[in-house]
Amino acid sequence: MKIYADVRKTLLYFFFLALILLLILYVTLSDAPFKSINTKDYLIFAGWFISTLVWLILTIIQSYYILDKKGLMQKRMTKTYRYEYKEIIYIDEEWSRKKKILLFVTNRGHVFQLIMDHRQVLLEEMLKRCKERKTLVEVKEQFPNIKW
Repeated sequence: MKIYADVRKTLLYFFFLALILLLILYVTLSDAPFKSINTKDYLIFAGWFISTLVWLILTIIQSYYILDKKGLMQKRMTKTYRYEYKEIIYIDEEWSRKKKILLFVTNRGHVFQLIMDHRQVLLEEMLKRCKERKTLVEVKEQFPNIKW
């Protein structure tokens, strides 16, 4: 089963990162930032806009999750991450539903946050498929220094 992340949430994160990048580019590459606008400033903005648009389209198209029999596979551009169902010991269902970001802990004490799809199918499937889940108290006892 192939699931794509929520486009609105992706756009929101992408928008803030793109604005920060634009500010950094403008301050570092412009001759006199925030004083007068010249041709170089328009070129900086055009380059930023085109590169941001290309990265946004690639991010939306090439970022998805695949649920198979043994685990969840996350595809991000050229990288692939795999999370086995048997290794996931805790899923914060309440927080995940509220924030629409899947938060889970593995048996090694690693915490992962994945942007969910709009209908929250990813959360429902993970709750069904992860059989070795523990309670929050048990996880905190096992990993007292865990960072949420």
